[in-house]
Amino acid sequence: MDFIGAVAIAVLLWVGRNEIGHGAMKEGVFFAFIVALFKMYDPVRRFGIYYNNFQQAAGASAAIFDFMDDQDEVVEAKHPKRSRDSKIRSRWKTSASVMRKASVKDRLWCCTTST
Repeated sequence: MDFIGAVAIAVLLWVGRNEIGHGAMKEGVFFAFIVALFKMYDPVRRFGIYYNNFQQAAGASAAIFDFMDDQDEVVEAKHPKRSRDSKIRSRWKTSASVMRKASVKDRLWCCTTST
């Protein structure tokens, strides 16, 4: 878009030079025309940027909706049975009780040392 604008400005300057040289247009009229053209070019350029952003957002939302519409590969049981394995709970209770008995100095050392 910027390349097309640069070419258009060069062509308009060339045409304006010829028109002013032949007396068909005065310098003030040509200058006013160029200023009005520059003021019109910026909103048109921004419109292209907004359209590009809109297209990117539409593509991203389509990808998100496709992801959300996918079915899960793992099917959950209708009536799951409870596990009788209590090792996980006992490990948590053990580590939590150890941290409760530790002093503040031990807790800080535990959290700041790297392994």
